[in-house]
Formats: sequence, C-alpha cells, structure tokens
Amino acid sequence: MKYGDKIRFVRTKVRDITLLELANKSGLSVSYLSDAELGRSNMSIKALEKVADALGVSSSYLLNDEDVTFHELVDLKNVGIPTDVIEFFGNLEHLPYARLARDLHDEQIDPEFLRDLLESIKKMKSK
Repeated sequence: MKYGDKIRFVRTKVRDITLLELANKSGLSVSYLSDAELGRSNMSIKALEKVADALGVSSSYLLNDEDVTFHELVDLKNVGIPTDVIEFFGNLEHLPYARLARDLHDEQIDPEFLRDLLESIKKMKSK
C-alpha cells in the first residue's frame, strides 16, 4: 500500500476527517494532499511528517508499503473491540476481516451474539 493510499485510509477509515480538516491540521493545502493521496505527486519528507503528526501516526508507518494489518487498525483506532473478536480476526491478518470487526464494533453488536457468531464461524471453518 503506497503512502497516499495509507494517508487516505487513515484519514477516512480511522480518523474520519475530510481533506480540509487534514489540511488545517497539517498546514498543507487541500490540493497538495489530494494529489498526494491519488499518487499524482510526491510529498517531501517534511510534508509527510506534518501529515503523519496530523493523523497521529509515524511517518515510517506511512512509508511502509505493507497493507494495514488488523492489529495496526486496532492500534490506530484505540478502541475497545471485544477480545474474542480481536483474537479471531487478528489471527487472519487480513484487512477485510478488520473492517468487518470494526463495523461490528461500530454497530454495537451484542457481545454475546458476537461470541455465538464466532463459534459458528469456527465450526464451519473446521469442517
């Protein structure tokens, strides 16, 4: 995942802020940030550091080409996702599962229902 994709991902999926809000926090222009997110221009290290600070992540995190893992997403959000959800989906290390876990948490699904759902999924996977 390129740094522009990571910036957009963290901005929209983790911090839930607009380009304008990121521009205000980082001191960079909306058009500059948009071009960087879309891969139309390269950011300077100084600009990347400003964006990282504004998003609350490290610049090395943004420069790492790896996809965002489930554990990184949980760490970035810093929320109390139920432990059993983290254990089950975290072992898969795959972003779609992280998004599912995030959605389940955001919808405030009953933890007892989640446990039953996880048990059903585990049984299906073992067959």
